[in-house]
Amino acid sequence: MTRGRQRYKRLLLKVSIFLIPHLLAILLFAAGVVSAYVINKTDTQDPVDWTYNANPMGENYLVNENCADSSGEAAAIQKAAATWSNAGAKFTFSYGGTTTSSAPNGDGVNCISWSSTYQPFLDEPTTLAEATRWYNPTTGDISEVDCVFNDNKNWSTGATTPAGYFDVETVMLHEFGHYLSLGHSVAPAVMQPTVPSGAPRRTLTTDDIDGIIAIYGAAAGGPTLNQALDNANLTFTLGGNGNWFPETTTSYYGGSAARSGAISNDQSSWLETTVVGPGNFSFYWKVSSEPDYDFLEFYIGAVRQARISGNVDWQQKFFSISAGSHTLKWVYVKDGSVIAGSDCGWLDKVVYPAPARIAPILPLLLY
Repeated sequence: MTRGRQRYKRLLLKVSIFLIPHLLAILLFAAGVVSAYVINKTDTQDPVDWTYNANPMGENYLVNENCADSSGEAAAIQKAAATWSNAGAKFTFSYGGTTTSSAPNGDGVNCISWSSTYQPFLDEPTTLAEATRWYNPTTGDISEVDCVFNDNKNWSTGATTPAGYFDVETVMLHEFGHYLSLGHSVAPAVMQPTVPSGAPRRTLTTDDIDGIIAIYGAAAGGPTLNQALDNANLTFTLGGNGNWFPETTTSYYGGSAARSGAISNDQSSWLETTVVGPGNFSFYWKVSSEPDYDFLEFYIGAVRQARISGNVDWQQKFFSISAGSHTLKWVYVKDGSVIAGSDCGWLDKVVYPAPARIAPILPLLLY
């Protein structure tokens, strides 16, 4: 039994993620970026996540309330966990109580603690906190994540944060994003790699929420894919390197739409359905991508009918479907380099059979 555990540990990687407060430089660099959430992946481009567990968080997180200059650390951390748990994705953080353990130690317990002598803080004094994740590099299954706060900094758990102090809830909100496998993003997202002193930031942005739903899917009670596409009659199939998913942050109609899955370079995410003609078919689509290189495409059978690239707002498309059975397919596809915009496509209000478009009747003028 011991030998088996040791073999498994040799398969695990330890990944450390740092939070360094250089706020102004990052804000200036990130100006104008619309959406840029980052998902941590294995070498095979599969997400590193907790989805193999039923929760899917898997295990409770424990808090060592050993901060030198504040109290109520566990309560502040629970608030941060609840913010992610209520973001609309299929996962739930679970608080397991306080502990005297320190992190990281690879004991299978997700522990949060404070330290003033932890070596990374001595090497990089500006670091506020470090999250360390153990996972299987082949499957992406996370076995443990620990977090250490830099106790050489001033910490606060109050409703307001004094100047020169850092807010525990704000920093843990960021670190819990790493627990769930989001990487560093850009301002104003919670996952930007900076936190200012004296200014709590306790609300997730659309970019943070989009990222976590892209990993775990939408929670029960949210819209289904058919509801997001406003069509209860068609059956939709998903595939590629990342599944399309329903979301409520961007839509043309009804408050929800389908969004292409998170993918990397030289990958694709597709959604398809089958219809029997003849009939008229319509839908709305939108894309935010690298212009002329990453595309949202539409196919009838194996023949591409249309594609859009760059920043294209909602537009409606109409197609005539001939007699017989036809596969209709939407594909978001990336080339070998560069990420631009939100790096995805959206689909909404899919209608079949759709009313035929009738050309306007021009009046006959008599002279």
